[in-house]
Amino acid sequence: ADPGKPKRGGMFVVPSTSNLLGTTDLDPHTAANTPVMSIWQSISRGLMQIDAKTNNPAVDFAKSVEQPDPLKINFTLPDAKWENKDPVNGRKVTAADVKFSLDRIRSTAPGFTRGSTIAALDTVEVVDDTHLTLKLKKPSVGIMYGLAFGLNVIVAPEVVSKFKDLKSPQAAIGFGPFALESFDPNVQVTIDVPTTAGRRPMRSARNPLERYPQNAPAINTANRA
Repeated sequence: ADPGKPKRGGMFVVPSTSNLLGTTDLDPHTAANTPVMSIWQSISRGLMQIDAKTNNPAVDFAKSVEQPDPLKINFTLPDAKWENKDPVNGRKVTAADVKFSLDRIRSTAPGFTRGSTIAALDTVEVVDDTHLTLKLKKPSVGIMYGLAFGLNVIVAPEVVSKFKDLKSPQAAIGFGPFALESFDPNVQVTIDVPTTAGRRPMRSARNPLERYPQNAPAINTANRA
């Protein structure tokens, strides 16, 4: 084998920064700690993202988006699977998961403060497993930017049901290109690069791990066979 050829799989071991010290809330929909965004953008995705070149909203997890009129946005989703962990056990990511996540972001329960990012959203209608329609209260340019907000990611209903919230590292289960292996806010964050077939590749060229300070202790990597 060519020793210079990149090998799929491996692990990032990232030193904790002062921004993560003492963090006890990893729930993307309630966390006040911005660096938590880097973790969730590695292990899950949102419908939209901000294009690094144009600074405009662009599809992220969504396969395509169309807006037939000012009050309706239609999304088509690609095939993707959750991590092979209990309670999702590698099942398909569906439009129902997206609806659950958007409704959770809009929750008025204590701790949920980012509903304003998608305040124009009225209802979310699931058409089938790969299609959903967002209906707006009024025309809004900002809704796409809200959907692209880095912590407005998709989560699984079963995980929230099992853990009651997503504050703990054990509840950080996603379908992104990485998986959270371990989390010690006072030491390091270990992010695995799984070889599991069917996991959604990262659409963007950005690497969320690059947000950590360049002068931090060296990142150790260990390739897995």
